[in-house]
Amino acid sequence: METDKPGMKGGGDKPCDCTHYLQLIGSLGWIATGTRPDIVFTVSYLGRVNADPNNHHWLCAKRVLKYLAGTKKLRLSLGGEMRAGIRLAGLVDSDFAGDAGTWKSTS
Repeated sequence: METDKPGMKGGGDKPCDCTHYLQLIGSLGWIATGTRPDIVFTVSYLGRVNADPNNHHWLCAKRVLKYLAGTKKLRLSLGGEMRAGIRLAGLVDSDFAGDAGTWKSTS
């Protein structure tokens, strides 16, 4: 997800075709649930504007498709032995009032 996330309220952009947007977000949601947990946050964030998406939301959703195309050969592998010197770590980041429209925080 890009750092300047699209706002929830239009932001002055022209509305996009709602049918195509809903189809794309639905398909990305199915992919995220089944095989690509790395896009779950982005898809759920873009899904918040299903009632009134604009062109900026549409471009962000298409960026997810470009990301998927560029990373289709990458995969997670569980099990087996870790090579020496490789450490697995998980991090969480949250923003304070990051949504400019509602001033809600996301983690």
